[in-house]
Amino acid sequence: MSTAAGTLNNGAVIARTRSVSYWGLVWQRMRADKLTMICLGFVVLFILVGIFAPWIAPTGYNAMNPVEARQGPSLRHLSGTDELGRDIFSRLIYSLRNAILVAFTASISSIVVGSLVGALAGYQGGIVDTLLVGAIDIMYAFPSFLFSVVMVTVIGRGIPAIIIAIAVTSWVGIARLMRGQVLSVKNRDFVLAAQALGASRWRILLRYIIPNSLGPLIVSVAFLVPGAMLAEGALSILGLGIAPPMPSWGNLINTGSTNMRAFPYQLYIPAGSFALVLLAFTYLGDGLNRAMNPRD
Repeated sequence: MSTAAGTLNNGAVIARTRSVSYWGLVWQRMRADKLTMICLGFVVLFILVGIFAPWIAPTGYNAMNPVEARQGPSLRHLSGTDELGRDIFSRLIYSLRNAILVAFTASISSIVVGSLVGALAGYQGGIVDTLLVGAIDIMYAFPSFLFSVVMVTVIGRGIPAIIIAIAVTSWVGIARLMRGQVLSVKNRDFVLAAQALGASRWRILLRYIIPNSLGPLIVSVAFLVPGAMLAEGALSILGLGIAPPMPSWGNLINTGSTNMRAFPYQLYIPAGSFALVLLAFTYLGDGLNRAMNPRD
């Protein structure tokens, strides 16, 4: 009886193990990584703060009070005030909101365009593949940030222009990655079976090939977001980003750098918070990559 019971228990354990999906295993590996879970908590917190910025910020991002200008950090103003008496902590919260809006919108746009172009090139092959790969290589040859600067200069400043400029320069890497994934997937049995059943090319591409090629792209998104934030900040530092009085990390850091000697908190607090957000997203991407591609 004990042997039979042991066999049944082992069978139940094996059955439960087999019932765990791929994404379930990924989540289990992420939960076992404390640093990844801490970064995930920070990322969720940052997103929530960005979404609810108008309700969380103590004041409006452009609310001026010249009487309290250039005051250091205190209980009333956690990050101090700038030369116009605006609360820097409130401006940081709105900067986070703008950065998340730009980064996620540009990253999603890059994923959509890059996935479709790369999937079409890898699946169609022939002249279509040659033309699309040629276009990808041409775009890849341009320095991405310089191209973004040129685009913002031509289109004009503002959040839509920044999103377009970052998305146009970010889809290329996604397209190359997706093309390689599609080349490895398109000859698998389930794709050949769909072809034998008469499914159209677009149905096969959208229903079978792209969904089974998204694993590496999900990891790429985790790195695209901080990259887009960094690009938005760099454009703002150059004076080509979000136009004042709307705050962004770039123009906060740029303003703080000019007042660094007299009012160092105006630089260190925005730069430190910007670095914290970038690190949280980057380490989350590393943890997701380890969970999806374990080496042991």
